[in-house]
Amino acid sequence: MLMTQTKSEKTTGKKIQLEVLNGCGTKGVAILFTNFLRSNGYDVINFKNAENFNFNKTKIIIHKHDAKNFANEIIDILALDSKQIEYNFDKNIFYEMTLIIGSDYKKLNSFSEVAMHYNPF
Repeated sequence: MLMTQTKSEKTTGKKIQLEVLNGCGTKGVAILFTNFLRSNGYDVINFKNAENFNFNKTKIIIHKHDAKNFANEIIDILALDSKQIEYNFDKNIFYEMTLIIGSDYKKLNSFSEVAMHYNPF
């Protein structure tokens, strides 16, 4: 089975690696977005709970300088507001970005498509 290639992978030959964090406390939301992103060709290397569940808005944190160019790709696929990007450059983090799912996740324009990636098992 061939993996889906993202726009950035076609350009750079490298998959975007990211971490998905549940920042709202709804059980299963991190795996739901992980399944969606993986099915669209992204390399989700980790998913878990955020340090707290007080995130009202879903946001992306960019860790690598060269990943700034690919943030718009994730914003487009998830239909996020570009104001929800933060930069926390850290050479000790090996993946490009972190997606934190906030309590607004059901209001995202992409949620109807994301919801189809529910895995009951």
